[in-house]
Amino acid sequence: MAKILLIEDDFSFQFTLKKLLECFGYTVIVADNGNDGLTQHWKNSSIDIIICDVDMPLLDGFQFLQHLQQSGKKLPAFAFISAYLDEAIIQKMDSLGADCVIKKPVDQEILKIILFALRMKRQARLRHIRPSSRIDNPTAEPHIKQGKGNSSPGNP
Repeated sequence: MAKILLIEDDFSFQFTLKKLLECFGYTVIVADNGNDGLTQHWKNSSIDIIICDVDMPLLDGFQFLQHLQQSGKKLPAFAFISAYLDEAIIQKMDSLGADCVIKKPVDQEILKIILFALRMKRQARLRHIRPSSRIDNPTAEPHIKQGKGNSSPGNP
């Protein structure tokens, strides 16, 4: 199953969410703030999904994502998690390129759906499928780069 880096400074919520993610079958690495998150990210190269709180000491979620982007490495699927969401925060998250936002308190069934979508988006990035295919627009046809030896849709 996928590996998740969970960056959350509220220890009670971190513990609860970690246990829930583990019950879903994920391997979870935790960090208490953005600085610890960067350290864990560099130590664990096979992270598939990052779930990052916005408001944290030392290095907040926005700064954390900016540091990752400046590294030039391909990023895992990325979700911000926050109890406080207003239009300005959502726009900032979007402008930084976050894949989604998870609102606290977390609904288990919605979290399962979000994690599935994040895994599919991550796989699409690794396979060079345009991220704007089915995950972002469920009614759209998938856009897959065709290479040598690939058949076109409808042709075996």
